[in-house]
Amino acid sequence: MLKKFTFSLLSAAMLLSLGTGATFAQETAKATVKATKVEQENRLYGAINISWSRVRGATHYQISARNLNTDEHVIPEEVVPSSFFSLKRSVPYGDYRVWVGGYVGHPKYGGRLLLQDQVHVTIKRPNTSVRLTPNRP
Repeated sequence: MLKKFTFSLLSAAMLLSLGTGATFAQETAKATVKATKVEQENRLYGAINISWSRVRGATHYQISARNLNTDEHVIPEEVVPSSFFSLKRSVPYGDYRVWVGGYVGHPKYGGRLLLQDQVHVTIKRPNTSVRLTPNRP
């Protein structure tokens, strides 16, 4: 009888603590998720092809190009023996300053600058060609 009473008492206690199930049915705090809109960058890119007039006596030419919008050197002082240079990668559309200098000897090893020229160019199509005429010291 004691076992039956204890069992009944425990069963009644469980029913009282469970109640109608309202404890389990209570609304829990909702997780808040904040979505951030990510803008896809729709930049257009183009290539730069640079050519220039040969400088009499020049053995090397040094070229540089800087993006005037970001101040990035897209061609950081490239040295070539010919009068043509094509950037192997595309750059964002925008404004650039392109410079070329004709040297006797290698410019990074004591070469002497003979003539130079610079030009402002706006890249707004897939391939942009620039022609310079080094004519000032």
